Amino acid sequence: MSKSKPLPSALPDSSEISAAPADCDVLIVGAGLVGATLALRLRDSGLRVGLLDKGALQAPSVSDALARQDQSFDPRVVALTAQSQQLLERIGVWSKLTQARHCPYTQMRVWEQDGTGEVEFNAEEIYEPSLGTIIENSVIVTALHTRLAECLHEQESARAKWLTLFMGRSVLQLEQVEQAGRPLTRLHCDDGRTVSAPLIIAADGGNSRLRDLVGFETREWDYGQKAIVTTIRTRKMHDRTALQRFLSTGPLAFLPLAESGDKPQGHHCSIVWSADDARADELMACSDQAFNAQLSRAMEGAFGGVEWSDTRYVFSLRQRHAKHYVQGNIVLVGDAAHTIHPLAGQGVNLGMLDVVAIAEELEGGVAARRRPEDPLVLRRYQRRRIGPNLAMMGLMEGFKRGFGEQPVAVRWLRNVGLHSVNRVSALRKALARRALGT
Repeated sequence: MSKSKPLPSALPDSSEISAAPADCDVLIVGAGLVGATLALRLRDSGLRVGLLDKGALQAPSVSDALARQDQSFDPRVVALTAQSQQLLERIGVWSKLTQARHCPYTQMRVWEQDGTGEVEFNAEEIYEPSLGTIIENSVIVTALHTRLAECLHEQESARAKWLTLFMGRSVLQLEQVEQAGRPLTRLHCDDGRTVSAPLIIAADGGNSRLRDLVGFETREWDYGQKAIVTTIRTRKMHDRTALQRFLSTGPLAFLPLAESGDKPQGHHCSIVWSADDARADELMACSDQAFNAQLSRAMEGAFGGVEWSDTRYVFSLRQRHAKHYVQGNIVLVGDAAHTIHPLAGQGVNLGMLDVVAIAEELEGGVAARRRPEDPLVLRRYQRRRIGPNLAMMGLMEGFKRGFGEQPVAVRWLRNVGLHSVNRVSALRKALARRALGT
């Protein structure tokens, strides 16, 4: 891989961006939650945006999506904060999501095994309609891709096209060259074609192919735990309440699901049970009946106990953080830059905050007549996000380690802490607002 030389940063005029010898000005690799959101967020940036993904565009009509709501739930769900919701509103996707299954949860209860300490959060206390919204991953991706398809149709009659999709392609190799005094990255794909841009943004997930091709250094380690995810049905309604219990072998969360777009109440929950490897293997080997019984017992019979569970899926938990988010004209966002323990469900929300930061810096660069690959623009993004992401990762690591300790003195301190939070209204409200992202 050849290195590009330092380049002048100022643009003589905005038309020079479009004159670059490339397929687009900004190429986003990965059309999942973060990548598709970023593409839509850059619509009015003045940049030509490309979106590349190995899969096809998932864009059925809204009526088709609604008609399929009697099908099984996606085992992967997202707990969106208010900030993430605002971003989805801005790009014209939130209105689509509210027509599909979504559950704005209004209460959350957190407590631990072998202790008496617990804390409860309520949306009414902070004068908000909800603490967050639980939505299936596939529902969000469908809404994002539907909006992308609409944008493609809308630009057919426009003089300038801002969006190009390169779907059904996987990146095999990366080539760095210089053309017309600017860096140009060519991605060689498995279909024999290449896609080029002066700025490449990797949004291709925790096992990012681009991150590895470029050689970004990371700090990472295994948690020694696996997460089991599935959908359950409980005997009593969940009353739009999320539950989290810290067990000696790892945290267990119940996330309430909606029965339909206009019915947030129901009996179904998505669960994330993070457990030490040996315990997770035991749970995966259980029959459905035995697993449901252990799940009910672990959650102390919440919502009347579990009467049914869907297919279980398991994955190993690993923390990973890139030492830098920018290397030359390649930028990391979302899970490609950072993955954290799922105990607080903040992974996607951190990625959404990455989207806001990089989009605002690119727009600011265009306004200042700077090229999208300008190091000054990209370093600003890195400064904005690397600190907050590390802070959240440290907080999650502290929770994971702190609630995993078993000495009596440590358990006593945890219970005192939980009781203190629950008794002090101002502190409880502050924590609720922090979790909400407001």
